[in-house]
Parts: sequence; structure tokens; C-alpha cells
Amino acid sequence: CAGNSMAVLAAILARASELAAAFLCQHSDSDVADQGAQAHVGRAVFRPTKNLQYGDVFASKAIGTAVAQKVQTEAGSKIEDFLKYQETPYEESEIYFQKVTLNPQGQLCLSLHWPVVFAKGIGEVIDLGVKYGFTTDKVMEPVFVAVPQSDLRPLPRSACKGATLDASGLDCPSGTLASLSVAEGRVLLLAGLLLRLLKTAGHSVQHLTTFDSYQEALSPDSPLYPVWHLLNTFSTEPPPVCSSAATASVEQFLSSLSALPLYLISPDGECRDRAQLAETATALSGQEAVVDAKKFLKSTGLSGRGGYDRNIHRVQITDKRGTMTPVGALAFEVYRIANSQTEGRAIIHIAQQQKSFAVQQAMVVTDILSKEKAVPWTCEQHLLVVSGVECSVDGNAVKTCTLVELIRVRLSQMTKAYVIKYREKAKGLHLQQIALKMAEAVVKFELLSANPKATVKINLPNMETEADIRFDGAFVLYNYARLATLFINFSKACERGVYPPLPDVKDIDFSLLSDKEEWQLLFHYVLQYPLLIREAAGLKRTGIGIHLEVGLKQVCLFLTKLSHAFSSYYSRVKVLMTPEPHLFPLIHARLCLMAAVKQVMYNALAVLAIEPLEQL
Repeated sequence: CAGNSMAVLAAILARASELAAAFLCQHSDSDVADQGAQAHVGRAVFRPTKNLQYGDVFASKAIGTAVAQKVQTEAGSKIEDFLKYQETPYEESEIYFQKVTLNPQGQLCLSLHWPVVFAKGIGEVIDLGVKYGFTTDKVMEPVFVAVPQSDLRPLPRSACKGATLDASGLDCPSGTLASLSVAEGRVLLLAGLLLRLLKTAGHSVQHLTTFDSYQEALSPDSPLYPVWHLLNTFSTEPPPVCSSAATASVEQFLSSLSALPLYLISPDGECRDRAQLAETATALSGQEAVVDAKKFLKSTGLSGRGGYDRNIHRVQITDKRGTMTPVGALAFEVYRIANSQTEGRAIIHIAQQQKSFAVQQAMVVTDILSKEKAVPWTCEQHLLVVSGVECSVDGNAVKTCTLVELIRVRLSQMTKAYVIKYREKAKGLHLQQIALKMAEAVVKFELLSANPKATVKINLPNMETEADIRFDGAFVLYNYARLATLFINFSKACERGVYPPLPDVKDIDFSLLSDKEEWQLLFHYVLQYPLLIREAAGLKRTGIGIHLEVGLKQVCLFLTKLSHAFSSYYSRVKVLMTPEPHLFPLIHARLCLMAAVKQVMYNALAVLAIEPLEQL
């Protein structure tokens, strides 16, 4: 369990495992330990359950079977004894469990003591605030997130001879912002989300060639402002800047390549002698440089399923004129960043499906340099391949769709929806700002709610046609605004003396929260949010190769489900009830729960770089 913010849920699950171990390892009357039961102790891992009928946390069927056998075979042993092991060493505020049972599937289930968990969980969220969900107890390895340039155009070596390196040769040129496709925008947004998640998980994160071309601010009056603002919401710090040190790195890069006699192919197709290549640091200047990647991949076994593409044979770094190729430019960029660091690092490449082959070629070059010790560093590289986006207009497929078009349509839809709902209140600059926030949220949820490997399907209705505008992003912001409005109304009522102020959380009577939906909001969403963030930021390598599986979609799906759960509860239960003194404790308990839900929604929206609405 990572981070201090996992304390409550981690303590519950760990305590359940401790109880299972204590119960199964209890000696029988003959003072001989049950060896079969002891064999299961190491597997006594509990997890939260979604079905609350039999309990809140459960262990595997094997643990349940071991407990049942112990009860049946040992005289005087009963399943209720499972709970007695939490009574002696712990205070009353730490006795989490009140019931133990076996469900029909034979799994061991434990029911939690709701008031204790309400107090612990809500207190933790209020105490940590915006840090709830962050890993705070350890520092993870540095990670770099790299997105290749949009068009992979050649980079002339002359561009590297000045004091700075021309970024337009490496990234999406700023002039192409208007023509940026939805698929390219999806890659950039996924990279931004991964950056945020990795930072939340405790990694030191930098990004390469991702947002460099979108740093110059645009006026809100510009027709490109919405798409510029959307892409820059994830850019929280300046990207690495190429300096004079990078100029030297170009020569170092080519010099490092010249030290690869086993893999560097000369114009006549023969491998050259190391001594011959070492005669000058500029041995590759003005001539073609090709790396024999096939030989390297065959010797290391890194190609094939889960690894590098089997069709990678020769990687051309420079052409016959000495001009660096697109793949060479990308390989140099990875070399430059990795070579500037001394501690351990990982580089995550994010690329569209059709560009993944070129990215893999550049990655192979870096791996060769590392293996041959031609450079004083080693780095671990990963590849996240992103599928495309299928756009249609009123159900009819279209070949191309730009990010500008998508935002324009969503902005128009949000504006119309806002005007219909709020009529004369919806006008002026306020309307534009609200509509832009809603449109950005809608677009992000559309592009980030699917698995990166899955194709996203988007419908762009004509402006004259009616369209369903109940989008997840707008729904989440609407429900956050309902929560924010609740506390605004409560604060105003307190000023008028209608309600007493909210007491300290330690003085709240959480035993009054007995509604099943209240428990679900806390246990299924508030307490499990840190676990969700940890899993979403987890980097899972598939097989023996380079490809990654990440749960980036989980943040959007979590927010959508939480919003539906809150909406269902809030539409049925009145939080600010009649101001009667005997109802004040219940009002305060519910407000504390709502404060925890609001904080979790705020933190999750921050991971998505979405600014919430503070009022309806």
C-alpha cells in the first residue's frame, strides 16, 4: 500500500489478514499447530467487496475453507472466535470488524463497524485535503514521458549547430495547431494524464517533445484558443529546453554511434573496425549512418510477441547528405535527455499506432548504445501504443476530424444547454467561461475514458440537428457544482443563525449515518480513491517486451460512477433538513460525508487537469 493516504483502507485490509493468521494458527488442545491451516496464512489477502450482502471485505475461498475446517474439526471452536483476536491489543476506535461469515461461494467475509470507519476515513480525507490520494512516504524513480513529433519530418543537422535546437523540427509545429487531428490530441492528453498520475504516485516526472509547441499563449479571442487551452491544462511546468549543452550532445550522439562496430553499417554494407571509426569524433559527418537493429534484436531476444516489431532490420540515422532522419532525430532526443541524468530513469514513449514502428526503431538505437556501453548510462524504455479515433457526423463516418472541430461542436452544445437551463442568467463572459470549462471536460472524458488500445468513436452532429448532450464530463462537473452549492448555502445559513457551524470531525456522531448509500459513498469511493490512483499510475509491462498496460481510463470511469452514486443519494436524501436542534447532529454527520466526497471529486478532477465549477 503506497502512501500515507492509504492508511485507513490499508489498516482495514492488513488487520483482516492479521486476524485470519491468528485464528488459523491457534493451537489445538494437543498443542500441535494445524499445518494445513498454516499453509493458507500467507495467502490470507483481503479485498473490498462490491456486494455488501455478506460483508465489506472478503478473502479467497481457500481461506474460507480453512476456517470452516478448523471450526468443524476442533472442539469448542466457532467462527465467531475469529473476531476476539482484535479485542485485546487494540483500542475501541480501532476495532473495525463486527461480524464474520462465509458467503454461498465459501469465501470468508467480514462486516465492518461503520461508525469507526466513517470517523477514520472522513477524518483522513479532511486532514490531508488536496494531498489525499498522493504517495507521500517514498520517492519513486525519475520518469520521462516522450511523445514523438506529429509528422516525423527530417531534421537537418544544421538546425543543431546554433545556440539552441529548433523545436519545430522535433515537435508538432505551432502552425499546425489548427490541423491537429483528434487522434493526435488524444495522444497528447493521454501523455498529460500519465504525467499527472506518475507525479501523484511519487515519481519525479519530466516530459519530452510533448507540449513544447503549445507554450506560446493565445488570446481568448483567437479561434484556436479553446484547443490551445485544452492542451495546456496538463502543462504545469516548462518542458526541458534545448541549450548549448544539447548542441554538443548531437556530436556526442553521432560519436557514440561510431563506436558500434558490431551494429553500424558502412555505405558498402560492411561492419567497420572500431579503431578506424575512433580516428575522429565526426566520423559520421556528411555520410549515411545505418544501424543493424536486426542483429542486436536477434542476439538479445527482444523482438517478437510483447517486444520489438519483428520487421525492424536497419535503422537509418542520417542520410547520405548527413541530414538526420526523423527516426534519428527522435533517437537523439532520447539520447540527450537520458545522457543528462545520472540516477536511474525510465522513459515512456506514447505514440499512435501508425507511428509506433518509427518510435520502436529509435528505442532500439538507444538500447544498443546502452548495451555496448557507448554511453555512461542505462535506461529502461517502455512503449504505450494508442489506437485511433473514428469520427462521424450524424452517424456518417468522416475521414478526417480536427481537435478544433471537436471542441467547437462541444462548446456550442454546452453553450446551448446552459442557455436552455438558466435562461436570462446565462449571458456574457460568465457564460463563455462556464461553457469552455464544460466543453473541455466533455472532450477529455470522451478521449480519456477508453483503454488506450481501444478505438474511440465520436459523433459530431451538425449544428442544426438536435443531439444528446448528456456527456459524462458535464455530468461530473454538474454534480461537483451541486456539492459546492450545498456548502455555500450551509455557510450562508450559518451566518443567519439557522444552523450551528460544523464541529470538528472528532466531535461528529457518525453512528447516525446508517443509510446504505452513505456507506457505499464512503467505502466504495472515498476510501478506495487512493488505491485507484496507485493502480492507474502502475506501469505493467506485457510479457518480456517493451509494451505497457496502464489504467489511465480508470480516473474518468471512477468520477462518472461516483457522480451517479452521489446524484442518486442527493436526489433522495435531504442534507440540510429542517433546522431542529435534534436534527443538527445528523445534518453535521451528512455534511462531513459530503465534504469527503467533494474533496475526492476535486482531487480526481485535478489529476485530469479539469477546473471544477464552484456553483451552478
